[in-house]
Amino acid sequence: TGATAPVTGTDNGGGEYLLKHQISTNNRAPEGLKTVRITAIDSASNQTTIDVMLALDNTAPRVVSVNSLDADTVYRNGETISFQVTADASDYVVSADFRAIDQNYQPKTEQVTNLTNNTYTIQYQIRSDNPRPDGKLLPIAVSASDGVHTTVDKTFTVELDNTAPLFTEAIAAKKTYSNGESVVLSVTLDAPG
Repeated sequence: TGATAPVTGTDNGGGEYLLKHQISTNNRAPEGLKTVRITAIDSASNQTTIDVMLALDNTAPRVVSVNSLDADTVYRNGETISFQVTADASDYVVSADFRAIDQNYQPKTEQVTNLTNNTYTIQYQIRSDNPRPDGKLLPIAVSASDGVHTTVDKTFTVELDNTAPLFTEAIAAKKTYSNGESVVLSVTLDAPG
């Protein structure tokens, strides 16, 4: 949407040229596909033209929501975390970082499925040999990238709990019962919940 001054290429030799144009920070052109016309003229004034389509993108992806697909968000080593990401477009590269819950996590080992309706599902199996200690409110950083901008959302949190509860006390109200009586036990665990 508008002409700019011609740009002269730098001759890199072998018929290769480098063209560079700095887009103004005050540029008011709307986002979207733009046609860049390149014209080559030789010393005999012969010329050829080619059009290259480029996208102008000044808007970062937006993560709308991240929701668990599991019954809860408490996990143990060896279990699979499943959640759904909703973004403002369906053509992003979406990933997640599970280092907060799995010390052995390797980037891009999660399975991401693009459902094409601005929705993506992500699944990751926590390694069974994960040495990470138990923890609550561990953030799973979700990234959405459009090739120019990347947005990271850290609002989705999970809990890692590999420790079984420990009975610290178990007391019966009395030692002997008969048919028809209610057995009453008082038990205490090392941690509530």
